[in-house]
Amino acid sequence: MNDANADRRPRRVWLPATAAVLALVVSGSIALVRHGDAPPKRDYHPTVVRLAVNSREVTAQLDRCWRTARELSTMAKYPDRSEWRPVLAVKGGELWTVTAIRTNGRPLFCETVIGGTTLSSPDADPVYAPGTRTAAMLTTNAGTVAGVVDPSWPDMRVRVVGRYQDDIEGRAVQQDGLFVYPSYLSAVDDRVTVGQDGDPRIPLPPAPQPYGVVNPSYSSSDRSSTAGRHLGDCIAKSGEPDSDGWSPAATVQANDERLILAVNPAGVGACLQQAQGSRFMPYVSRAVSAAKPELLSLTATVGGRQVVAGILPQGAADMRLTLADGTTLDADVDRDTFAALLPLGVTDTHGMTAKLAGNSRQILYVGPLT
Repeated sequence: MNDANADRRPRRVWLPATAAVLALVVSGSIALVRHGDAPPKRDYHPTVVRLAVNSREVTAQLDRCWRTARELSTMAKYPDRSEWRPVLAVKGGELWTVTAIRTNGRPLFCETVIGGTTLSSPDADPVYAPGTRTAAMLTTNAGTVAGVVDPSWPDMRVRVVGRYQDDIEGRAVQQDGLFVYPSYLSAVDDRVTVGQDGDPRIPLPPAPQPYGVVNPSYSSSDRSSTAGRHLGDCIAKSGEPDSDGWSPAATVQANDERLILAVNPAGVGACLQQAQGSRFMPYVSRAVSAAKPELLSLTATVGGRQVVAGILPQGAADMRLTLADGTTLDADVDRDTFAALLPLGVTDTHGMTAKLAGNSRQILYVGPLT
């Protein structure tokens, strides 16, 4: 994203809305992921980088956060930029960063994503988890859980439990009494528990109301096609600040239900539309393409059939899947993603293989799909 261009364009101030997240398990830092009552399993995760707080990259993030703070001056009064001391900065993927800051001793957190910036409240006092000195100061739709940590906790763990009982658990990044945990599950409307070592069981009270701006410098995406209209409606209901940045990709549908993968330069999301409503899940993966076909970890069904979906190398045009019993399926391929529906009653993807072809029918890949 080009912040120089962003400054020359009007930006929309927003108060982040709560957003429902359905049964898609997304990538995060080193974590245990649980699907309903199934035993926990270790999930594929992208690289989460801890940045040097005196680096140019962190300085640029602070400058961007300060520009946001100035735009919010009629809603919240933030300390002057000269008083901001970065304590911790964590980066996931190419365009997601959370910076933990102290201003005159008080904590401040800033999350930046491709389409917007979110700041924690400058005036709110911590609401501590029972029996602890740990409190959330910022939780977001993009999955950030950040706040102050009990000084007696050298190894803090966080669990985010979705309303459909999918959860992700991992170790927070800590420094100078502050913590950041990138869950990649919406942490706004879901249950968050914390603890030191072992099993995090202590309920974490909700973070105070954050503030943010949406940056429209990333061009508006397809909303004219059927999939684009469905995706736009889905995102609009979710409170996702990156709404204009997502383009529809591979899609599957059955019995008036559909799953639409969505892409932007930061990663892959998904919209699931079922009888009970539409729900958008940002950043199922922080990768936009892969060296070979890769499955996304999800437990969604469409029309009663299990979805298999993932990311592809650039230039992929056609994909055929073969199940362990020899059954073949043609996947929908679009924008370096794929999606397909397994036959009714089939949920096991072990032994599945893929054949991938490019625009000129050249074979790009033949082998297992994992």
